Amino acid sequence: MKLSPLLASGSFLLLALFVGWTIFPVTGKDLLLYKQLVENVRSSPQTQNQKREGVIKEICYQDQTPLHFKIKSEDSELLFLEEKGKLEVIENLKEVYGWMQEEQFFVLPNGKEVVKKERGGLLRGEDPSLETSWIPLNQKGLKPMQYIRYFEADKASYRYSSQLFLAQDVHLWRYRLPGHELPDTTPHDSPLMKGVATSIEFFFQGKKFQFQAHHLKAEWQS
Repeated sequence: MKLSPLLASGSFLLLALFVGWTIFPVTGKDLLLYKQLVENVRSSPQTQNQKREGVIKEICYQDQTPLHFKIKSEDSELLFLEEKGKLEVIENLKEVYGWMQEEQFFVLPNGKEVVKKERGGLLRGEDPSLETSWIPLNQKGLKPMQYIRYFEADKASYRYSSQLFLAQDVHLWRYRLPGHELPDTTPHDSPLMKGVATSIEFFFQGKKFQFQAHHLKAEWQS
């Protein structure tokens, strides 16, 4: 099917998905690596780049449940640049694949979706002030499900100091998948959405995570 353009210009800012989300470190590996790279370059000024293969980056967000974002790259090159008197480490990635968890939820045998809240499970779209809108999360028959976004790009870059990720010429898909574990292979289910974007980026603004897809052309499956 032919893709129908949703936006011919500008950017598609996916802020609604991340309202109220906070960021917390999983392992601190990127921060530790960044500090080590800075010290290495300062002690050895001749070092300007470094090759790496099989790069994997993981980020975790805290919503009602922990949500995950994973990036894989076949190979990368670390560049060391001095900008305004400060040393910047930029990683240029090739053959990039990304998985981003939007939401974890449950499905009842009748097909209704149940969203996890602090006091239990809330039927999606129902009035939270009504007791009949709430479902115990230990109720039998609840099936764990998730919404995820998956993307592929030939190249991308990652700035360690600002944690800014930018990918060019991106293909994106949105899926509704079983389970709460983020997959690390290409989904084979039929996507809810597929599209292309001139670029995507995610970055951290304070404690909030923001994601943008620029010049997105998308097709939503009925």
